[in-house]
Amino acid sequence: LRMSQDGSLVVEKQSAVHGRGLFVVEDAQPESVKEGTLLLSEKPLVAVRHLDCSFPGTTCAFCLKPLSLEPFEVYCSQDYCVECEDRCGSCYCDKTCREADKVEGGHKVLCVGKVNGLHPIFKFKQHAILVQKEVFLIAAKALSQIILNMQASGWEIEADQASSVFRRLHSRPWSEVLSFDPSLMIDEDEEGEEDDHDHGDHDHDDPDHGLEEGDEEEEEDSDISMAIELPEDDEESFREKMRQIMIESLNFLRQGFQSLFEPHHFEKFQSLLTEDFYAKLLGSIEMNSISIDIPILLTEYTVEGLGLYDLASC
Repeated sequence: LRMSQDGSLVVEKQSAVHGRGLFVVEDAQPESVKEGTLLLSEKPLVAVRHLDCSFPGTTCAFCLKPLSLEPFEVYCSQDYCVECEDRCGSCYCDKTCREADKVEGGHKVLCVGKVNGLHPIFKFKQHAILVQKEVFLIAAKALSQIILNMQASGWEIEADQASSVFRRLHSRPWSEVLSFDPSLMIDEDEEGEEDDHDHGDHDHDDPDHGLEEGDEEEEEDSDISMAIELPEDDEESFREKMRQIMIESLNFLRQGFQSLFEPHHFEKFQSLLTEDFYAKLLGSIEMNSISIDIPILLTEYTVEGLGLYDLASC
């Protein structure tokens, strides 16, 4: 049970089926809960910018605040922002956001500034982008935050205790909670015709993008995800495909963490890198994450992101 500061709100666990809920208490003062009253304000446990965010400029890698309005404009200019010390490409509002992101955002272990394209962490991020799943990126931040807090305690905190804030978010395995829409299934004949039409358009519009280059790109992508080629003709095959994609993601992440920590330290948190825990963590993110929309004043743009919260994500 958790009460709001003025006593007007209460968070209660309803049941194993419905998880937690946020309610106004019966004897709350009417003036404290009138229309338009801000009931709850909290920062996310972890947040990411949407992979298909329409805002073209640079945003803070921690708080998502816009740093520029145009692509690569004043990119990490010292007049506007600060960049990751290892120059991985992440930019921040200031040093405060940069320092906070090291643990709260897991950047201390997820930074790719000092690794090459063969490193598992680099491949993990490539994979998340290829399959267009922000939930993998949020899960990586959550796991990194847990592990870094364990490390900061001198490894005195157990994995179960360190991950308690995420464990209490109600969930089922990720592949089970995903929505399946049969109308999105494309007939193979229609898909072939659509592909032929698309290829013709690309060849005409972009003559420099040749078949040979495209083949190389496809081969590189298949190295990152074999599961993306699996069929999804019905609900069962769709859920199995999503499960295999999830396992690919987990394997990259597990290998990455294993390369960054001593074996005796890795043993302390390897229970967090099992298929069961990862599936339920992703399930909780899929079911409980909340859209973040930051309108840019005097422009048509909005920064779109996704965040997981302790209270708001009841």
